[in-house]
Amino acid sequence: MKNAKAYIIISPEYNYNVTPVLSNFLAWVSTIGDDFRLLFTNKVVLLATASGGDGKSVLTIMRSVFTSLGAIVIPRDICVTYSNPIKPESVKKILTQFISIEEKINK
Repeated sequence: MKNAKAYIIISPEYNYNVTPVLSNFLAWVSTIGDDFRLLFTNKVVLLATASGGDGKSVLTIMRSVFTSLGAIVIPRDICVTYSNPIKPESVKKILTQFISIEEKINK
């Protein structure tokens, strides 16, 4: 993770929150080294969810968590729900934006 330039974080919504797996991952990562925030500081992050609900709660929570860790969370996210199926062209545009932002930041 230390050498990563960017992350795509995908989590389903779990009772309007992050999953226990994602929460546990962050808890364990926080025990690494003197300052685990360095694993996230200035790293570009794209958030995504696939949810049976509206998906917005988990995206809001993840945005808050990763911003607090110092990550640069891009403004657009991918949210797939029963009423909002995946749109390949939209996903392609979001991924293109993500790559463009990462390249500009990590020149």
